[in-house]
Amino acid sequence: MKYIKQFWNTIPLSIQFILKLHLLTLAIFSSFRLLFLIVAWEQIGNGTFNEILEAFANGLRYDNSISGYLLIIPYLLSLFAELIPIKAKWYKSLYLWLMLPIYYFVIFACGADIPYYLYFNTRLTSTVFNWFATPGIVFGFIAESPEYYIYLLVIALGFFGIYKLLRKYINTW
Repeated sequence: MKYIKQFWNTIPLSIQFILKLHLLTLAIFSSFRLLFLIVAWEQIGNGTFNEILEAFANGLRYDNSISGYLLIIPYLLSLFAELIPIKAKWYKSLYLWLMLPIYYFVIFACGADIPYYLYFNTRLTSTVFNWFATPGIVFGFIAESPEYYIYLLVIALGFFGIYKLLRKYINTW
């Protein structure tokens, strides 16, 4: 443990920050995948334990690549701050307000995928953009179905939690 901590302390703070964000992103994706498994168990079928583990492993590989894409801009900003040391408060605020929309989109997409699957029996894909022309119908589906309120609560709690965590991570950086 001592050697791991020594190694961790040799990594620049900005890279530590990106690694923490990467792990946070993987945790968010995995949490929603587990929630999806629990909620949609009856519709998914009788998968064996090995099939479920394989699905989670495939999901983790996919999540890893998506997390990498999401963190390209934050990585570049961190690298910029490392090369030209910027410790100004405005830079950290800018960083926070650039990161929040990314994570809000991730949490919303993950949270909306579950009720979308339960209603349409298909995963959330680019077909969701077909509903942008009629947002009233979409909000009508949500308003008329109280069972979706729990997902809105999960999304709202996710928004609040990610805001708090990002502020904490950015302030330690």
